[in-house]
Amino acid sequence: MDNGRTLRLQSPPANNPQGRCHINRLPVELVLSIFKIGTDEFTADEEHPANSTNSVASKKSSLDLFYDDCFQVLASHVCARWRAIALAAPVLWTDLYVDSTTTPPFDALIAWLTRGQNHPIDVTVEAFKNKEVQNMPEAHLNQVITLLSPHTARLRYFDLTVESHHQLRGCLDLLAVPPFQPPLQLATLIVEVADESLYGWPPVTFFDGNLPRLESIILVNVGMVWNQRWLRGSQHLTEFEFCNYDLHMQPAWEIFVRFLTESPNLRSLRIYGPASWSPQTRLEHMSSSSSLPTLHALQTLELVVSSRQDAINILTGLALPSLTSLKLNLWEDDFTDIILQLVTPPNTGPGTPLGPISFLHSLRDLCITELQCSPHCIALFFRELRSIKQITLDMTSLNREFLEHISCQGDKSSWLPTLQTLRTVGVTGKTMCALVAIRRHHGYPLRAVYMEEGAVMEPGDMESLGRGVDDFGLLSKDIMVELV
Repeated sequence: MDNGRTLRLQSPPANNPQGRCHINRLPVELVLSIFKIGTDEFTADEEHPANSTNSVASKKSSLDLFYDDCFQVLASHVCARWRAIALAAPVLWTDLYVDSTTTPPFDALIAWLTRGQNHPIDVTVEAFKNKEVQNMPEAHLNQVITLLSPHTARLRYFDLTVESHHQLRGCLDLLAVPPFQPPLQLATLIVEVADESLYGWPPVTFFDGNLPRLESIILVNVGMVWNQRWLRGSQHLTEFEFCNYDLHMQPAWEIFVRFLTESPNLRSLRIYGPASWSPQTRLEHMSSSSSLPTLHALQTLELVVSSRQDAINILTGLALPSLTSLKLNLWEDDFTDIILQLVTPPNTGPGTPLGPISFLHSLRDLCITELQCSPHCIALFFRELRSIKQITLDMTSLNREFLEHISCQGDKSSWLPTLQTLRTVGVTGKTMCALVAIRRHHGYPLRAVYMEEGAVMEPGDMESLGRGVDDFGLLSKDIMVELV
């Protein structure tokens, strides 16, 4: 850290202003509440200085901006009273961001850890961004993790991005939990390794498996030991994301299913990557059970894969009676047979007096980026969407039939009468105007339409869409990428 920044952290604040200062008559509790609101707003701001790319920000490291210009530091330098309040409030010093621009001696990081006392901390260590920029040297990363290691028990949120599996193992070794330590309070764990190949590296255990309160876990290119203690009967886990580009990272299907079914409160599941479960593993599991494993609490499913077997396993190998949101990006193959299994559901949902039902019936939000299947299959698929409220379609890669059914063409049973919001990529303004008009004509009006910035528009299209729906907007490329 440069000397100037050290002086700013240690220098005394200005003297109290002379005369009457009404804000200094506020009770400490109210001042602290204001500080907390300001700190939370700064942390949540989308234009966070740590992520800024403007010319002013580029003159300083993101860590400089995060620590020197954040609300709690600025407030602590206004006057002696404010400084005393801020430094005595550990809740203001619990959000820690470290990236590749962080350099020794890490004075600001040490100050944050000290001021936070024993309060839970949210830590992001982004040691790797991409191969085009200077990333954190391994020696600096080890120093940062060494500084964090005495505070492992305080971790509430931990997000670690490293370049290699070697670096990941080094970090986990430094963060190892001593024997007989009380269970960690960690609620969110995000681990990403840039290297997509796990060859030669055995799977890892996080914090010696001592994570009984984990609520959310996101793993990108990480091979995990699947018999860790926290994975068995986790009552707190609500979100799981697994991005897998190496078959060595893939657990056996029956082990993965056991993990899912033993997480009774799991509400969100996201699977990404081309690596696949073997068909033999899945068939052996299915033959040993008379009914499908049921994920009773699962509400959101995102499946972004190229493997037919993964699609079969997840979409037809699990019963999902509570599913309300589905995102599909299935590429490099034709998935007609799999979609037909969804719309003729002998095994995709619980039985009723009228027979089994498809989880498609309960969907309210559907996003499809890529899905190759026959036109007849698309019609059957849409017919089952009986509760759908919102659809997002990337028409740069989808068959035109997806949009035609929303435009009230073909069998009336596939026109989606409950649909209220449509978001699209690759649709012209002229096409959207016609779609909005025809749905209104048939008595199925849309309430909201969103298209991507840069969509082809003819004169009058935007005005027509603005009149045709309650809410019309153009979404930025970044937002659309997140959606699709």
